[in-house]
Amino acid sequence: MKTTTCALLLAALLSGGCFGAVAVGAAGGVAAAKYVKNQEVREYRTTLRAAYDAALAVLPELGFPTASAATLGPTEAKVKAGDAKVGMAQFPGGVVRVAVSVGTFETDDNRRRALLVHERLAARLGVPAAP
Repeated sequence: MKTTTCALLLAALLSGGCFGAVAVGAAGGVAAAKYVKNQEVREYRTTLRAAYDAALAVLPELGFPTASAATLGPTEAKVKAGDAKVGMAQFPGGVVRVAVSVGTFETDDNRRRALLVHERLAARLGVPAAP
């Protein structure tokens, strides 16, 4: 086990890019989980269209560039602006689950910025976000 871990860590140090991140994640487990879970999720009592329109509006207000990719489907929507991604899904009972991620890795600053997006979304929608 120690040999495999050392080999993976050595490969991560000697190589760049995605392989390094994957190797460190495979060796440590925690790094891979944090990369995947780099998002703040809240639920709002609203329509999918209202949440989508709100996301398009609040991202530039917070200094993110105009959305470079935005899709609205019947039950899901996505908006990407700079390093911010907002994913939305409609659930029964008039609930929309919104997942916001900023940046690639889970850092205090990325979490702070994601929480600011949720704060603005809640204000624009006129509904509180469930924590």
